[in-house]
Amino acid sequence: MMFIDSDIYFLHRFDMPHLGETPIFIADFIHAYSFTPVEFHRIKYPIFPRVNTGWFYFPRKYFDLSFLEDLLNDPIIGKGLGRVSWLEQTVWGFLAARCGTVKYFDPRQVLNARHKLTVDDKMVAVHLISTYRGHYSELKLIKPSPQESPVQIETVSPRGYLTIPAFWADRIKKKVYRHLGLHL
Repeated sequence: MMFIDSDIYFLHRFDMPHLGETPIFIADFIHAYSFTPVEFHRIKYPIFPRVNTGWFYFPRKYFDLSFLEDLLNDPIIGKGLGRVSWLEQTVWGFLAARCGTVKYFDPRQVLNARHKLTVDDKMVAVHLISTYRGHYSELKLIKPSPQESPVQIETVSPRGYLTIPAFWADRIKKKVYRHLGLHL
């Protein structure tokens, strides 16, 4: 199953990586999940770091509706139902962790937009998350050559599941940056 948000901006023609039995996601630049670091201590499921669901592939055989229902009934995880939160990618992150492995599109080729966006010839697609949709005006000026060969999208793998210290560090860094008026 392939899912693509409407806010993915493609810069070049591309060839997909091999779509086998491993979920493939965009690598986020933060751990954008619907639970807090304190709540993470009480969650009994592993999750991979930095899963973003703007564009992803998920093998159908790992889509488990019973597990999904368990997640949504969990008092910590399911609290995001009906609210604006990162519940969608949280749930997909937990589903992916059940596979035991995950890959990300190479973040030099497929990335989430950030405050400063540097475009180079390796970039294939940009997820224009709501905060950074203003980058659309500069991206639409890039015109790929009609003779251009498709770019092969590569994948990378994380080192393991998200850890509680890494999640805490990410949230503290985010708060410090906001306090100082800086952007991640």
